[in-house]
Amino acid sequence: SEKKEDFIRICTKNSHSFSDYKKTENGYMKTGRTYGTDNKNAFLHMMGGVVAGKTGWNLIANPYPWSISLGVGVHEQTQGHGGLFEGENNISPFEDDQLAFWKWNDSLGDYTRTYSLQANEAAWVQVKENQTWRTDAYPYFTTPASTVLEKANRSTPTLARVVNKTNWRMQLKLKNAKGKEDSYNVIGISSVPSSLEEPPSGMGNIVNLSIVEGHKKLAQNILSSNAPNWTWELALNGTENGNGELEIQGVEALRQMGYRIALHLENQSIELTDNAPISVPLKKVGSTARVSVIPAEKFTLAKTIDHLGYYKAGEMWHVQFDAGIDLDECQAVLSLHNIEGKLLSETKTQTHIGKNEVALKGTSVPGVLIVKIVINNKNGSILYQGHQKLLQK
Repeated sequence: SEKKEDFIRICTKNSHSFSDYKKTENGYMKTGRTYGTDNKNAFLHMMGGVVAGKTGWNLIANPYPWSISLGVGVHEQTQGHGGLFEGENNISPFEDDQLAFWKWNDSLGDYTRTYSLQANEAAWVQVKENQTWRTDAYPYFTTPASTVLEKANRSTPTLARVVNKTNWRMQLKLKNAKGKEDSYNVIGISSVPSSLEEPPSGMGNIVNLSIVEGHKKLAQNILSSNAPNWTWELALNGTENGNGELEIQGVEALRQMGYRIALHLENQSIELTDNAPISVPLKKVGSTARVSVIPAEKFTLAKTIDHLGYYKAGEMWHVQFDAGIDLDECQAVLSLHNIEGKLLSETKTQTHIGKNEVALKGTSVPGVLIVKIVINNKNGSILYQGHQKLLQK
């Protein structure tokens, strides 16, 4: 109808000016009064293809009595049909897309990413800035290419991929004793870092795994491949206290690439050697874990330091040591003493996996000096203490 066309035209514009009319015997006459409006959210208009959303989380829906493709990870080669996104360096057809659509999966009791919508079905999508997403309203049928995407939507996706040492992904799954799981969690590295935030919590969530970055809870966190090693903080939650299983896919492939993977739980750190599930505590108040990936030559689980050495530059003593993974992100106190035990200088620093170097102010008096090293965890408990003699010439 004419009014329908006017409505669509207005809703798809960024702004529109309205005029006030007065009915007369001869029709309608402008009163001279006008007002304008800005369209911040031209919500869902599929025919012609527009999904325009406000920043943050938007709930969109398919108004048609047939399935439609959202076009995520798909080249629309022909109307209603897509081919897999292929590329020499691509990890997978879809997992690194910055625009992710999420819908509820009853069998898993959690949201999973989706690449199409069935009739009258809705999904969440998050945008960082005002943007337009276009798709078409043609019926969507699974083709051999799109079957891969549909399988990822219907069941637990397998997203662990290893292309080379600087481009890989691991998939994290958390399952409770009743079989409910949170399976769409991806960590990895790339020359182009990226992340995807989790969709809003559903009322049916009874187990949840989040990749924590600052105050954000992420479903995907791809770090820069330029770092010497990589660590991800995890939050594990369940609506009931008990034990669950944490499975990390991709461990074996990364070990073959020359990496070692460590899982830090609240009371222990363990090296992962395969993809077998690990028993973890699930609590109503939540628990934490940490996953670290380190080159094999730098890896050790020991609560000790190796390759302790030193050199002097001017008045400063530079103390060097390699820290094991259990000493990562701990508080270190280094103090310099003379042979009688008198404190000459002291400094505090945070330790990191692998090579550490700390500078201490020295003295010009010749003789033997002693540097003491004490490393504490976040609770203040001593994990390591030792000393090294320095020869002051």
